[in-house]
Amino acid sequence: MGSHPNRMRRWFEHVRVEELSASDFRVKFRAGLNPGTWKRHGEQLIHDCAAHDKKVLLVIDELPILLKRFRDDGDARRVDEFLSWLRAVTQGLDGSPALIISGSIGLGPLVKRLGIPDRINRLDPFRLGPWDRQVSIECFESLAASHRLAVEDGVIHDGYLESTADGHRFLSRLLKDWWSARFRDHHTPLEQRP
Repeated sequence: MGSHPNRMRRWFEHVRVEELSASDFRVKFRAGLNPGTWKRHGEQLIHDCAAHDKKVLLVIDELPILLKRFRDDGDARRVDEFLSWLRAVTQGLDGSPALIISGSIGLGPLVKRLGIPDRINRLDPFRLGPWDRQVSIECFESLAASHRLAVEDGVIHDGYLESTADGHRFLSRLLKDWWSARFRDHHTPLEQRP
C-alpha cells in the first residue's frame, strides 16, 4: 500500500488471503482471524487504508447476514460489539477509507430489533431497487466484458431472467451454470481447490 508496504506485508502474514485481484486491488479473506485478533487486525487495516496516499474504498459485503448469524446463534452481544467497534474505529477518519456496507438483507431492521439503532447512525442508507430487464442484461454483459469472458449469443434469455412483481432478477446459479457449460469437466470450483 504505497508508502506503507511493510505494514501491509505484516498484516497479510497473519491473515489467510482467499482472493487477491491485481486489476483493481481487491482482497477477500475468510479464516485466520480469531476472537482475540480481529479487532487489532481490523484497526490496522482501516488505519493503513486511511494513511494511503490515494482515497481508498473499503467494502464490507453481506455484513447484515454475518450479524444476523451472530444473533441467531444466541449471541446478540457480538452484533453490538462489532458495530460499536466499527463505529469507533471509523470515527475521526477524514473521508478515507470511504466505507460501503452492503447486504441482501437490511441492516436497519436488524439493529432496531436488537435495540441498538444508534450503532449505525453514522451510516447513510441507500436502497438499491430492482432492475428492469434491460439493465439486468447490461449489467451481466458489462460484468462479463470486465473479466474478458466471451458471452455467446442467446446466453441471456428469459430462462436466466426471472420476472418479479417489481422488476427482473437473475435466477440463482446463473454464472455457475454458464461456467459449468463452458468448461465442462475441466473446471474445479474455488472451494475445492487445494
